[in-house]
Amino acid sequence: MHPKKKKKKKKKKKKKKKKKKKKKKKKKKKKKKKKKKKKLRYKLAFSFLTLKGTLLLNNIFALLATLLLTLGETAQSYEMLVIGRLVIGVNSGIALSVLPMYLGEITPRHIRGSIGQFNSILICCGVFTGQVLGLPELLGQVSAAGTQNLLEGGWKLLLKASPLGLQPQPLWLLLVGN
Repeated sequence: MHPKKKKKKKKKKKKKKKKKKKKKKKKKKKKKKKKKKKKLRYKLAFSFLTLKGTLLLNNIFALLATLLLTLGETAQSYEMLVIGRLVIGVNSGIALSVLPMYLGEITPRHIRGSIGQFNSILICCGVFTGQVLGLPELLGQVSAAGTQNLLEGGWKLLLKASPLGLQPQPLWLLLVGN
């Protein structure tokens, strides 16, 4: 065989090998893309099974309970109030069990223990504050006649001290010109 023909054959073989390699690379890329799409689908489908997703979904219970309690009071339906209290209890139970685990996952290792304890301490402080503010001597109590003895609408003072009560009041808005 002539040396030039041999070189041509070798070149053809090399070209064929390169084409095959390119095809294989393209196939691998397509497979990777398909796998990524599947992983993304699974991530989206199962993202709510994480602790953060659970806490986010738990907010639906809080919104539902808020609706039930608000509408139950305006409709004067004690059944809606009872169901609303039940739903907010489920919300609290989920939050109190999932939140410490979530905090343990996201905090750095050197402060993890203190953050876990801080959560428990704040829960105790909240319960204590609720008990103290529930004392009849502090915010008044309703008498048998239906009127409040110590402070008329004393619980409203507590609401005004909260961030919800710090919103601009209608009188202030009127004075400012809004």
